[in-house]
Amino acid sequence: MNSDTTIRRILFDGTCWTRKGIKYEKIERDDTLWQTKMFPKLNDFFFNCLLPELVDPRHPRSMPIRNPNNILEAKRRKNEQKMNKQIITNEIRRCGKYSLICDEARSFKEEQLSLCVRYCNGFEVCERFIKFIDCSQSRDAESLKNIIINELKQLEIADIPIVAQTYDGASVMSGAVGGLQAKIREKYPTAVYFHCAAHKLALVVTDTYITLGQATSAINGVIQTLQEKRSDKNFKLLWNDITNFSRKFGICLNYEEFSKKKETC
Repeated sequence: MNSDTTIRRILFDGTCWTRKGIKYEKIERDDTLWQTKMFPKLNDFFFNCLLPELVDPRHPRSMPIRNPNNILEAKRRKNEQKMNKQIITNEIRRCGKYSLICDEARSFKEEQLSLCVRYCNGFEVCERFIKFIDCSQSRDAESLKNIIINELKQLEIADIPIVAQTYDGASVMSGAVGGLQAKIREKYPTAVYFHCAAHKLALVVTDTYITLGQATSAINGVIQTLQEKRSDKNFKLLWNDITNFSRKFGICLNYEEFSKKKETC
């Protein structure tokens, strides 16, 4: 890669010293992200927020700064999320116990951990999505446990017993000694681990598809062989043996024979 290409691809390349050590960050250019996510928001902020304030300032006159509809809508959604989380917290505290459901998924360049809880609200079973958490920096069992516990503390339910935990079958999640389920049980001994039923079903469907694919290939091969050997003398002898065997033990080789049998009964 030449220097011109490197300059075009890298937007930021820098090093920052912190108390925890030296942080090195390289951000590569992503035209799709810029066009679809960043530019529309920056354009909207400039023309609807910054430019009006530069032309007709409100702040020096002790007036509220202009808030376009998109900002007001974002604030409203944020308040709704806070209220919904508070409702979930109150319901779990009334229940006195809950289950934990987590799964990892890749989103663009980030590894996201989805966090859900399951509990009873009276006689109703509730399953609630909490949030996606960026776990790209570290995905070992100890780090995932710390991320989850931190989120539970923010929800103010970290002191409530967890009675079940559900993840996929990956060793980092399901490991009985060093997996996430073992780490969670150190703090919540009653948190029984269950292999996620959805992941089990996905594995079954995948294996079934592979097996059926192999069976289909075998059946097609048999049919093709029978078609090719239809006029062969040895094949006729084999087919006669098969039909004699089927008649002797009452085995129907085709639907027509089976139908005739049913009519005579």
